Amino acid sequence: MAVESLAKEFYTMFKRNILAEIKNPQNTTMQEALDKFNDQKKEFFYEINTQGKYHILKEKMKKSIVRIVREHF
Repeated sequence: MAVESLAKEFYTMFKRNILAEIKNPQNTTMQEALDKFNDQKKEFFYEINTQGKYHILKEKMKKSIVRIVREHF
């Protein structure tokens, strides 16, 4: 659920870029594609941190993680 939520958020932020790339694939090198992805990743992390979405997600996952850790250790 958490990964799905993050994926939806990422898709929402970069929907235009993703759809444009699907419609008109660019002949970019692997390094250029990796650099573009890393830039998008940085922008995404900055956005979820500044809007407080990361904190909300962390709090939702906290109970489950604590429960799992207690069961195993």
